Amino acid sequence: MNNSTTFSELPAMSIRGLSQLLDIDRDTVRSTIERAGIQPSSRRGGYPAYALRDALRAMFSRRGADLDPATLSPADRKNLADAKLKEQQLHIRTGEYMLRDAYKNATATAYATCAQAILSLPDNLERKCGLSSDQVETVENIVTNILDTLYSDMKRAHETATE
Repeated sequence: MNNSTTFSELPAMSIRGLSQLLDIDRDTVRSTIERAGIQPSSRRGGYPAYALRDALRAMFSRRGADLDPATLSPADRKNLADAKLKEQQLHIRTGEYMLRDAYKNATATAYATCAQAILSLPDNLERKCGLSSDQVETVENIVTNILDTLYSDMKRAHETATE
């Protein structure tokens, strides 16, 4: 027995119904539907009702991703810039994004801690493991190579962060 339902079998919904279903403000639902140019498929309780498939496509399409600010009015362009700035500030506040200087300081501190531990390795191996001076020299060469690689990686990461 097939209990599946297709979109065409679902009732058309008013803006209020869509707003309640999606937990999105009615004005947002209304403006999105108008912007998408969706025409009512019927009327419910004297109000326009929209096909659920069309309404959902409009509500969840990625219009902002392909939006060209040059095509917007100055007021809309300002609103878009303000929205992007607020979104960026939210990401910073929640820790999802990091300020460039904070990133540089955090990575520099982490690299310095690693470098300090790596630099102490030859001395510790000499004292605790009884390595000969030739062996210590070999370890020092390896440590130098590791630190050079670490420095190059850190420098590249910081240059990338400033682009």
